[in-house]
Amino acid sequence: MPDSVDPAKLGTPCGDGGTCAPPMECVKYYGIAGARGPQFSSCEITCSEKSVCPASTTCVTIADGPGAVCRPST
Repeated sequence: MPDSVDPAKLGTPCGDGGTCAPPMECVKYYGIAGARGPQFSSCEITCSEKSVCPASTTCVTIADGPGAVCRPST
């Protein structure tokens, strides 16, 4: 995983046509209202217990959002 990602850009809205700067990808999800609500999308690096997030970020789970994604370390 590249260490060159700007942590401030994680979770920002996807660009036109679902574009994001690599290594981020556009992740689509429904919020707390589920499929009855609007669909959201954001630029993310997905992660799991087996994957590694870029430097200065950590894997967190956003239950009503994109799921397990890298976010800036606190």
